[in-house]
This record gives sequence, structure tokens and C-alpha cells, in this order.
Amino acid sequence: AAVTATSLTTGTGGIQFDQTGGQTLDVDLATTDGGAITLTNDNAALTATSVTAGGSNNVQLTTTTGGNVLLGAVDATGDQVTVTSAGAIEDDGSADGTAEIVASTIDLDAVTGIGAAGSFDVTGTSISADTTNGAIDLDSLATAAVTATSLTTGTGDIQFDQTGGQTLAVTQATTGNGAITIT
Repeated sequence: AAVTATSLTTGTGGIQFDQTGGQTLDVDLATTDGGAITLTNDNAALTATSVTAGGSNNVQLTTTTGGNVLLGAVDATGDQVTVTSAGAIEDDGSADGTAEIVASTIDLDAVTGIGAAGSFDVTGTSISADTTNGAIDLDSLATAAVTATSLTTGTGDIQFDQTGGQTLAVTQATTGNGAITIT
């Protein structure tokens, strides 16, 4: 049966939650005041509704074997958010009006697309988004200069839009078969 973790919280120290068994995992709330957060689900979707690593610590979200990663609000202000999906990385559909990911460094790796079902918002100074195949569609809500270090897909379009009046440097943007649009 599907699993919902309604609250994973700690003051200091990290949170690690690993699930196997091929059932969906919804994490409603995971927060630390001073520790990293690692959430992993094997062979089913992982939804991160509200995940905040306080004290400049990392957040890592992973699906293995299969399953998409769905993002609500993921915050590692001053540090890194890494999302690795055996499927796609997508917005969870909540209409929150803020960036789905806030971190200094954002590293997104997927197999079947990143924001392909509909763009999602990110705020970071270093952003990479790489997928084996499928589209990439990200909106950067810039609060400082941004470097997109890598935007790559085997087949699919790449759409990267930035607002906020900050500079944007793109180190690499490649697709084997598709259009690249950067604004």
C-alpha cells in the first residue's frame, strides 16, 4: 500500500528515510534545523511536499529502479539539492506560487524528462538538469547571478526561462533531437 510520512522532523542531526517494496512514498513534511535530509524510494514515485534542510545542509531525493520524483517545496538554502529519478522529475501540482527548489546548487538527473509535463520553478546560482531522454522545462526565479552548468537530453526539447533581472551563463546545453530555447 502507498506510504505517507506525515512528519519527519529533528532539531539537529540529519534525516534518512529509505523505502523498498515498490509502493509510492509521499513525504508531507521533512525538516531539520541543522542537518541533511536524504529520502529514497525504490521502484515507485516519491513525492516531496515540504522538505527543508536547515543550517545550510543538503537535500537528496532519489528513486531507484523506477518511479518519478514529484516536487512541492524543497529548500536547502545555502547548500545543495540533488534529485535523481529513475523516471521523471516533475512538479507535484500544488499551486504554491513559489519555487519548487531553493538552493545554491541544484543538480537534477532523470531518465524520462525534467519538467516535461509542465515547467517548474527553481531558485539557485548553479543549476544542472540532465535526462537520458525527454524534455527539460525549467523556470529560474533568479535572486542572484545564475550559471546553468549543464542542460542535456538525448531526445527532447530544452526550455530554460529566467526572470529576476540577473545574469545567466549557460556552460552546456545539448539535445540529440530537439530544440533549445533559453530566455
